[in-house]
Formats: sequence, structure tokens, C-alpha cells
Amino acid sequence: MKRITVRIQGFYYMAIGIWPLIHASSYREVYGFTNEDTVLTLVGLLTICAAISLLIKRYSFLGLCLALSFLYIDVRYLIQDNFSFHFIIDMLAQSSFIGLIAYEAYLRYKQSRGNRFKVGTATQQAMPSPDTLPGDAVNF
Repeated sequence: MKRITVRIQGFYYMAIGIWPLIHASSYREVYGFTNEDTVLTLVGLLTICAAISLLIKRYSFLGLCLALSFLYIDVRYLIQDNFSFHFIIDMLAQSSFIGLIAYEAYLRYKQSRGNRFKVGTATQQAMPSPDTLPGDAVNF
């Protein structure tokens, strides 16, 4: 399940990152107008880099940090009266990513707790040969 969540998140961020680079005017219409073309390009490129690292390495912590960051941005814009339906959809997507990553972490924790207390087979120690006397140096 971890692979699926991180891959979906990676492809989602790839689309969000490529969008302002390909068609900045439609991106501005949805997210709001900005005069900062450099910042828009930088955010797009950084989002693409994060998406590539998610798709290649499958970092859960990176995905969690990205989802929290984008969720913060969405909430901040909604509070500032820049109400847009897109921010609500993005908030739902980011919240879903956070929930799935948390669930996967819980499953990993639960699995590690279960493996922790398993009793393995006892290993036998090497017995000294019968021709050694008590007190002789023996390598066990």
C-alpha cells in the first residue's frame, strides 16, 4: 500500500509542478494572480523535484512534509478570503495523503511490535572436545 500512496502523491505533485511551467495563465486563474513569474517558476520546479524523488525513492517522510506544507498554504489562502473551490479540493487531497501516510506508519509500527517479541530457536553452543581438561583454554 505504501508504494501506491507515494506514487499517487508523486504523480499529483508532478502535475501541479508542471502546470505553471506549461500554462502559467490558467494556473494564475485557478490559484490567483501573481506578478512574480520567478517565484511561480521556482515553486513549479521545486514541486517537480519533490515529485521525482517521491517516485524514485518513495520517501514517506518527504511526502508527509510536502502534504503538510501544501495544506498550510491552502488553509492560509482560505483564511485570507481568497476562497476558491480548488483550495478545498487540494485540502482534501493533502489531508488524504497525510491520513494514508499516518495509516501506513501505524501498520509498520504494529508490524514491528509484533516481530519484536517473537522467540527464535535457541542456538547451541559448541561443546569442548572430550580430550580437554578442565581449565584448558577452549574457544567456544
